[in-house]
Amino acid sequence: MKSSSKNNIKLSQLRALVAVVDYGNFSEAALQLNLTQAAISQAIAALEKELDVILFRRGRHGANLTPIGHSLLKHARQMETLANTIVEEANIAKGLEGGKLRLASLRSIATHLLPTAISRFSHCFPNISISIVQYFHDADVLRSIREGSADIGFVELPLSNDFETYTMMEDKYVVLLPPSATFEGRHLSWKQLSRYPLILPSTSYSGYASLRKH
Repeated sequence: MKSSSKNNIKLSQLRALVAVVDYGNFSEAALQLNLTQAAISQAIAALEKELDVILFRRGRHGANLTPIGHSLLKHARQMETLANTIVEEANIAKGLEGGKLRLASLRSIATHLLPTAISRFSHCFPNISISIVQYFHDADVLRSIREGSADIGFVELPLSNDFETYTMMEDKYVVLLPPSATFEGRHLSWKQLSRYPLILPSTSYSGYASLRKH
């Protein structure tokens, strides 16, 4: 019989145990936890190995708890509750249960990308109010962050190293040419395109400088 003073039980294993019981089988538990069925099976197997007991009897009608499984289930629920409490208290300390998030963004990003992201964020953290100011230039967004009037800015990359940045998406540019345009080969080069006038919106367009640079 296995006996050790070292405890290697993982919270993910206990969550798998609770999920299998609550949802009736391994496949549904995997779906609810956004994992694969193999991952759930491995978690339960690892927990059984660590405890040196059988927690489930697998049969035609799904997975059924053994007597020891029933006894340990309540403790697993308590551990899951405690873990959730820890996260909730940490979120309160970080301000995720209240307060205000100030955003600064280029107008195009604010129009096409942020509505969905803000909706998802508000669903997870309904007590946090969000304000957003739209700008035409990256420099204005960056200035608002430096001055402390915005918490997060949405601009075009790259930026200088004094900002912590994350890539949200990559935007593709499409070339529109007159019907009479002909080129050799399958790929256009900047040199080939330079034969045609570059038609762009005003210089206030956020992508103007990067395109002119090419």
